[in-house]
Amino acid sequence: MRKVKIIVLSLMFLSLWLAAAPASDGVTYRVDPKMKNPPIIVKFTGTVIDNISLKSHKDSLSAFLPRLTKKTLIDNVNSGYCLYSSEGKLFKLKHESTEALWNTFRNVKVSTYKIRGNAQKLNDTLLILDYVCLD
Repeated sequence: MRKVKIIVLSLMFLSLWLAAAPASDGVTYRVDPKMKNPPIIVKFTGTVIDNISLKSHKDSLSAFLPRLTKKTLIDNVNSGYCLYSSEGKLFKLKHESTEALWNTFRNVKVSTYKIRGNAQKLNDTLLILDYVCLD
């Protein structure tokens, strides 16, 4: 009987402790509240281009993008990728984003390199959080 009372009291204490815990929305936030400039999450739509092609076609970029080939994009991965947004702005992509896009373009048949998604903006650089290819 004494064991039953201890178990019941333990369960009551546990349920009270769980009820007093703050509700969670299921999202883990890793932003330090003391940060002076917290990360900015942005939605984007744009076309991926490698840095070598960007340097050689910077003056006629909008005319060049439809002619960008998969082979060029895959072969020039070491130069890094940029995103030419639908608003006409250029953003550098972090190395992690370049690797993820390279794997997608290498393994998936796409006719264009337009993507849409969410990214963390760090000055003029984007760290892509999620994206979909627009075909």
